[in-house]
Order: sequence, then structure tokens, then C-alpha cells
Amino acid sequence: MSCNSCTSQERAVNLVRAMLRAAKAVIDGEPVLVGPDERKARIAMCVMCEHFQPATSTTMPTCGLCGCVVKLKARLATEDCPDNPPRWPH
Repeated sequence: MSCNSCTSQERAVNLVRAMLRAAKAVIDGEPVLVGPDERKARIAMCVMCEHFQPATSTTMPTCGLCGCVVKLKARLATEDCPDNPPRWPH
């Protein structure tokens, strides 16, 4: 599914799932955030992707596949690139 057609509800569900994965990582003592070098590498891969949705006057840059804000999702060690195959190393 392309998130260009995602509803607000679908995007909210994606956000809640990401928050739950981050909370589980905290509980399990696993890393929640990636380091600055990995974050920058992830963002660079996103910007080059055909699914990348640049910022507009009213939105932040987002992923066209999942609807997530790229700069936020790229920081979370608990998140993967939704493309198949994923662009981010895990």
C-alpha cells in the first residue's frame, strides 16, 4: 500500500505501532535510538528513494510507503525501512 493514499487513521496506527516497538525496546533494555552516523545514512537513503515525499509548506518530509516523518523514523533503532527489500541496514 502506498501511503500517498493513507488515511489519517492508518498513519496514526503506524505511529502507535512504532511507539509500542520503542516502548518494548526500553523494557527489554535494547537500544531505542540509532547513532548520528546511522541516522544520517538512513535519511540519505530516504532522500534518494522514489517513495520519498519532500516537505511542503504544511508538511515535513515523509515516506510515501508508510506515511512516517522521515527524520523521526530514521532515529529509531526499532524501525525498518518499509520498502521491499528494505533500504536501511538492520
